[in-house]
Amino acid sequence: MSKKFRCSCLILICLPILCLVFLLLYAEWAWGGRLQTTLEPRLIPTAQHLMQTVAPKPAWLTIYPAPSGTYPESAENITLSVEILPRFRTATDIAEWTRIFINGERISSSMYAAYICGEITPEMKEEQCFVLSPELEPGLHLLRIQVGTSIDALLNPDPSYSYEWAYKVE
Repeated sequence: MSKKFRCSCLILICLPILCLVFLLLYAEWAWGGRLQTTLEPRLIPTAQHLMQTVAPKPAWLTIYPAPSGTYPESAENITLSVEILPRFRTATDIAEWTRIFINGERISSSMYAAYICGEITPEMKEEQCFVLSPELEPGLHLLRIQVGTSIDALLNPDPSYSYEWAYKVE
């Protein structure tokens, strides 16, 4: 084989792979989200309702600090633990396809830490944890987690695997 032919083959193989990588990076950038530090006026009634009437939290989700609380500063970490149910496949799938929203805007996955956590018990309850430290302005704030394990779940979220709650920062 000639050197020219091998070089051409290498380019033909690498070019589509590079294009795919750039498309995936673009998708993360386009869907990456941002931190909305204040709540838009149109969402205030929803936040007020969720502060007064806490929606029942699903059994597969643990939230710290507790929903509908008032906190003196926004620097406190928010920890979300998602129990890995058989339907969810793996912790890696949950970490990759779950989306978190603050004040109606999806935040980028670079704004939180995702790791496997759980209880050390005979059952070894495994969970996917998300820890975020948003710097929010004083006032009401809406948070939502939308658990997914595939692109289909991202594009067609299952309402039974979403939860929305409110906090107040003073």
